[in-house]
Amino acid sequence: MANNTKSEPDVFPGMATGAAMLGIMAFVVLCVGAVWWFYPSVHHVRVAPPDTFPAPRLEIAPVEDYATYFARQKALLAGGGDRTSIEDAMSAIIRTGTLDPEAAP
Repeated sequence: MANNTKSEPDVFPGMATGAAMLGIMAFVVLCVGAVWWFYPSVHHVRVAPPDTFPAPRLEIAPVEDYATYFARQKALLAGGGDRTSIEDAMSAIIRTGTLDPEAAP
């Protein structure tokens, strides 16, 4: 019995892939060089560091601030600030199917 195995042909275009990669790199270098040449202002960009950094803005009383925020939101849900309370809104939707008074049946 003869060994008639054949190897797979080399179908990967290695030279073309390498040439394409070199072409892309050359294009990127050309673009960066063009920006450097046509925009001389990028040569002298200097940003001065600040003399002093501001202090971090920390919460003084986070628990009390959250309690105040929570109470304000609860009051709005209860109908404060010319708003309809949640209970009234839900009962109006159950009764009419909408909150829009002009669309009510």
